[in-house]
Amino acid sequence: MILSKAVKLDILDIGCATGRHARYLAQLGHTVIGLELTDEIKDAKRFADETGVSTRNYYIQGDARALMFRKPFDAVLNTEMLHQISKTQSRKVLAESADLVKPGGYHVVSGYMIDHGVVNALSHMRCLQPGELLAAYNPSEWDVLEYTEEMKTSYQYNNQDMLQSRAMIVAQKRPIPTLF
Repeated sequence: MILSKAVKLDILDIGCATGRHARYLAQLGHTVIGLELTDEIKDAKRFADETGVSTRNYYIQGDARALMFRKPFDAVLNTEMLHQISKTQSRKVLAESADLVKPGGYHVVSGYMIDHGVVNALSHMRCLQPGELLAAYNPSEWDVLEYTEEMKTSYQYNNQDMLQSRAMIVAQKRPIPTLF
């Protein structure tokens, strides 16, 4: 497994919400920075303290649309937050978060996909089109290790159709070729 206990990685978790992924990865020994716009960041910090991983878990309240990081990471996660911003913004977030991945590092992204059978879904126009996530990775720069698109039936929440269809990619940034 890529994010196993064997090698300790520096990971950025964009849109970490309450820090579920960040805590799990910190429990494996990785150092994780969680970025979250909402007040869920307070719960993420509290849960990290309660589970004893606060020395490897750091949380920053910030906006994925204005990434402030300059150092590259071994892995960057971006899970199911792209539908909360515009298509233009989500493309920018994808590109900028990919730029934060070290050569040889990993970009793990999942997001809701449009299901044309669901007319009234929340954020429908912001969701990924089939194949859109895969198309964001230039094959000369990235090796796609895993890509899935799952079409699942929607469900009702507050009289609103909710999407469950998702696309997920695990891509590894190709190392920079050396001349010598």
